[in-house]
Amino acid sequence: MQNFIISLLSCSVTMSVLTLLYMVSTPFLAKRYSERGRYYAGLVFVIALIVPFRPQPNSAIINIDILSDTTAPIVQIGNGTPSAIPIASSLVVKRI
Repeated sequence: MQNFIISLLSCSVTMSVLTLLYMVSTPFLAKRYSERGRYYAGLVFVIALIVPFRPQPNSAIINIDILSDTTAPIVQIGNGTPSAIPIASSLVVKRI
């Protein structure tokens, strides 16, 4: 729960600072961009303040655990002697 509150505060403070910088730079942007462009840019800031969470680049939606065991499977041959199958050949699928 503490991580949630810290993340919420971090995003809110960051967007507040960016919004203030945008508001300060609006007179300079008025010379270069139309009212419509400034309106949509301001709308992005409003939406970012309403939805304060950002996707994290290092987090995945689905986590898959990959087995680190690379030992070859042992198979018993017809006479009962165990034999190891190389991993590379067990993954190859041959079509006839």
